[in-house]
This record gives sequence, C-alpha cells and structure tokens, in this order.
Amino acid sequence: MLQNERDKLFSYEKKYLNIGVTKTGQPLHAIAIPWSEHSSAFNMRTPDIFLCEADLYDDEILLQLDKFTILGFYAFCGLEDYKVIGRFTHLQDIFLKDARNLQDLTFMENTPDWFMLFIQGAKLPNLNPIIPASEVSKRLHSYCLGLYDCHVDDISMLLDSNFHLYELLIWKNWNKEEHDRWQKVKSLIYHYYRLDEQRE
Repeated sequence: MLQNERDKLFSYEKKYLNIGVTKTGQPLHAIAIPWSEHSSAFNMRTPDIFLCEADLYDDEILLQLDKFTILGFYAFCGLEDYKVIGRFTHLQDIFLKDARNLQDLTFMENTPDWFMLFIQGAKLPNLNPIIPASEVSKRLHSYCLGLYDCHVDDISMLLDSNFHLYELLIWKNWNKEEHDRWQKVKSLIYHYYRLDEQRE
C-alpha cells in the first residue's frame, strides 16, 4: 500500500468507505462507468482509498478496514483470489475488471445488500449466488448487472426466480442465440453490445 493511501486509511474518521484495487496500489484519477442509464451511473461510487491485492491479506490493514462499513469494491486489475470480497458483507457496488481468474460467485452469498455488479472476462457456471435468499420481490428494478466478455453456462436461476433487474448489460461477440437467451431475463433495460463487427 502506498504511504499516502495508508495515511488516509488510518486517519479517516467516517463510517463508510469504498475500496479501489490496482496492481501497484497506485490511485486512478478516472474510472470507466459501465452503466447506460443516468440513474445507474449516479448510484456508482468512487474509491476513497486504493490498495494492491496483497493488502487484502494484510492483517493490520484488514483490521483497520473492519472499522468501516465497506460499500464499494472496485478491482481495476485481475485478482488471484476473489473470495476475499465476501469479507465485506455490506457491499452495494462491485466492479471487477480483468476477472479472468473468477470461476464462481460464491463470495456473493455474503453480500446480500449488493445492487450493482459489473464483471469482465469471467467464465462462470451460473449466477445463482447473486440471487438474495429473501425479500427479492421487495426490490424490483433495483439491481444492475453488467457482464463484459463473460461466459455463463446456466442462467436459469435468473429466469425461474422473481429476481428482477433494472439494468442488464451484456458485451459479447455477436451471437443471436446468446442475445435471445439473455433477452429472456426480466429486466427493465436490456442492452446487448457487440464486441465484433460481424453481421447476421
């Protein structure tokens, strides 16, 4: 962790905190917002402090982070282990760039308060862990899910539950079957963005 970021972490006198993770711990001065709607983008936070991945396993830093309610987690680089995210049980906004090592979302079972999730590059068996165990019907139109160049084998849980998305954004190479498959998910806003220039 860079010294100036460490100084900030250990001097903050507030309740809520948002974490950014970069390869070196160097702060980013601008971040991409994946959401298409102004209301979605408005709800996205920005990091208060920046860490490198090693900091997520540092006992001293973790003890200090435990003093805050962590609402946003933004990984701007790939992580070796994504299970650590489940430690932050009050997360609302999760952004995972270059998540090639992400093979399941079991950590999401510990983050029932989430309402914005963006993932890039993952290969996932399903999205079952993102479905809250209770009160799904009370939160209609409140979830935003963005999947950039991701492959998900089974999305039946999204189809069979009363889980309802406000915004569903899929970025993939053009595939009519994939487009139609995702279109069956109940979402107020649905966009399938093409990553190639192919035509039907």
